[in-house]
Amino acid sequence: MRSRPFAVTIMLLAVLYGGSGVARGTDEPAVGELAQEMRELRRQVEELTRRVEKLEQPPAEAAWCGPADDWQRRGPDAEALSKIQLPPDPTRQEVREYVRQIMLASEHQNTYSSTDPQVSMLRRVGPQNVDILMDQIAYSGRGSAAFYVPGAVIALAGPEHKELILESLPLAPQLASVVLQYGWADDAREVLLGELGIPESYLPREWLQAVASLGDEEALEALKLHFVEGLNRRGTFDILNRMPGVENLNGLVKQAWERAKHRAEWDALDVAQLAVRYGHEDALAMLVRYLDSGEDRWGRMSRIRSSLLRHTEARGTPRQMVEWYEQNSDRLYWDEAARMFRVREGQACPDDARDTP
Repeated sequence: MRSRPFAVTIMLLAVLYGGSGVARGTDEPAVGELAQEMRELRRQVEELTRRVEKLEQPPAEAAWCGPADDWQRRGPDAEALSKIQLPPDPTRQEVREYVRQIMLASEHQNTYSSTDPQVSMLRRVGPQNVDILMDQIAYSGRGSAAFYVPGAVIALAGPEHKELILESLPLAPQLASVVLQYGWADDAREVLLGELGIPESYLPREWLQAVASLGDEEALEALKLHFVEGLNRRGTFDILNRMPGVENLNGLVKQAWERAKHRAEWDALDVAQLAVRYGHEDALAMLVRYLDSGEDRWGRMSRIRSSLLRHTEARGTPRQMVEWYEQNSDRLYWDEAARMFRVREGQACPDDARDTP
């Protein structure tokens, strides 16, 4: 982000070179003309200030933006990958080189799939070389390594890799599925709960399930806190909703909604879909605004429409559902028994008179 001195410099340049009508070396202008020019300069500086401050805003959601107009999908380079072969009975060094070549051939990708050839190629190294695969995550941890390597390790890992897996959990949270598979949650307790306590962290569902498998009060409270402060709120909610002893999540949903609704749109939309289940009218309004935009910026349109079908009386196309809301928003009330926003017949009435026959 540019510093404030940058903005100040721009404004000074505008004053010095911004087109003042006062020519150096000429007669002084009249006071009235000078005042008029100063007002014009001030207007130009204020406009420049607004532009510079806009440029200085950090791209908070840049990593989540949809593809730009010139964005092009780049999947696996099938030709390059086809040339990479693992020798029969390879040495450890040959395995390292094989894995390195796969990563190099994949470094220009921007889309990934579990059906890509790299998945099966990496599995060919065998369980005896799981540590070589893990080295890729330790050294890189981004892009193709972050996507393909954990999947291969999960497929190959066995009880003999317990220490390596537990040590590598913070680097590759997907490996929590191995922890679940072999019942290592108690051994991984410190790491599982520690990572869960980091605000605004995103942890996969397997990690959350491993924490839930601990089955004690400490794990439950950690999941509740992560639901409010973490980023995988939908996954955390689903797990909490199935845990024994958790009967009412209304208070937690309210906390999460208050935290999320002023943050990134994708996060707010996910929490709004939960909050609307508990009668939060401002959450309903946000979902309707997203439908009304007609732009599915975050791939949420279908799920949002489903939420409105379940928790309102709106029906039809997204446009028809928006119109229903616009026509009835001042007469909506929350039916707790049906868990649905309904339209009150007649004129809106005060809260204390709603139950009067």
